[in-house]
Amino acid sequence: MSEDHYVFRSVAEEQEAKRLRLQEAALDWVSMGVLSSLDIRPGSKCLEAGVGAVSMAMWMADRCGSDGHVVGVDLDDHLFPETSSGHLELRCGDLRTDLLEQGYYDFVHCRLLLMHLSPEDRRTVLMQIYGALRPGGWLVVVDPSFDIDIEGPRNEAEELFALARKTVVAATLPHADFRLGGSLAQLLSTAGFANVESYGQVPNPLPGNRYEAYMVQAIEAAGPPFVVAPGLMTQDQLDKLVESIKCGEVRNGFVFHVAWGQRPLDQEDNDVV
Repeated sequence: MSEDHYVFRSVAEEQEAKRLRLQEAALDWVSMGVLSSLDIRPGSKCLEAGVGAVSMAMWMADRCGSDGHVVGVDLDDHLFPETSSGHLELRCGDLRTDLLEQGYYDFVHCRLLLMHLSPEDRRTVLMQIYGALRPGGWLVVVDPSFDIDIEGPRNEAEELFALARKTVVAATLPHADFRLGGSLAQLLSTAGFANVESYGQVPNPLPGNRYEAYMVQAIEAAGPPFVVAPGLMTQDQLDKLVESIKCGEVRNGFVFHVAWGQRPLDQEDNDVV
């Protein structure tokens, strides 16, 4: 993925920063819960693959303490804080080509990054991450599954939301895959990871909650360039969808999958297919 192929590059910088921060507020707890269950602790060495607005890198640095080491890598450094603690290192770089420390990290967290990569680049990045993990280290990945429909009768607002999800998937291919979440377990298994698990989560966008705020802002920022400009939806339809979400008429939000896998203890080399 280059900056030119990032699907959100057409979104104004201020809107994009707000989207990333609301995304963190809506999803950080999922990543934190999995990493905590895998026993991230003081002294751990961690990699944040795709830094975003930095919240997860900072959380990991807090959990790992001064005896740990957290590295965050992102193509874009404009949201990096001006200063950081001595055990949090932020790098502007490309995970497809920049060499990582080999066999070094206890945990790697990668959220909403693989979806923006081509299949070939996903394999490359997973190979890089596999090699950077120590044997026994863990990778935690989060990506969306916009193609999953929740069974049951729909109201008019939910029909609009289903249309919006479908059009986003169509409008962003081949530069992003908003359906990738359901394939994460298979991707990790194919890449050689062991003890792979994957779960889907369907947040409820209740009026005034953080997930509702994230959904509304994401639709308002990304809807005009992705679905209105190419004629896939009208601005009136988009405005109606936003008001329906604010009123609580859309009962289920964007579906996300979280998956994790472990570099086997008895393997030193990556056997990615």
